Amino acid sequence: MTNVLILDQHSAVADLVAQKLKKIPNIKVTRLTGIDFKRAKSYVPVLRHQNIIASFLGPMDVDLDFEALFDAVSLVVPPIHQFLMMSHAGIDDEVTGPAIFPDVKNVPEYLNEQRYAVKVVDESEIPYTILRPVTITKQPAITEPRIIEEGQSVNNGTVSYQNVAQIAVDVIVGRRYLNQSVAIIDQK
Repeated sequence: MTNVLILDQHSAVADLVAQKLKKIPNIKVTRLTGIDFKRAKSYVPVLRHQNIIASFLGPMDVDLDFEALFDAVSLVVPPIHQFLMMSHAGIDDEVTGPAIFPDVKNVPEYLNEQRYAVKVVDESEIPYTILRPVTITKQPAITEPRIIEEGQSVNNGTVSYQNVAQIAVDVIVGRRYLNQSVAIIDQK
């Protein structure tokens, strides 16, 4: 049995990921919502037997959330063998054209927080995947998504939340893109 902990602040992507994972045999999903994600003690009760953590936190203060989370991980020492973080294309200045960050009022601060959170994840030495979708839409998926490796430029555009959720599930189930940060955009 693989235990997956989903950290969620009311994300449509997290909802769909949880729904998809619950249909897969030998996967148990636990969702953590509505807690103070900035306190290590908030995580401790659910961390003990988790194998995979999938974070859909943010947009703001994810750096503080991750400091608390990884403090809790070091206290509990669960058997975590994979970490998934959803961030946003543009945190590495890789988007051609103006990057759009919905629900973000202070873009420079947001970018700094995202970069620091990625650093916390990288330094944890837990195998990780960072998903960096362009602007997520609730429009139905009509094309296959395109994965763009870190360091490559990304056109400004959109990606359906269904495509982002499916890639997140592929990462969790198939251990794809380990120790990579990949951008996601719908193909035109």
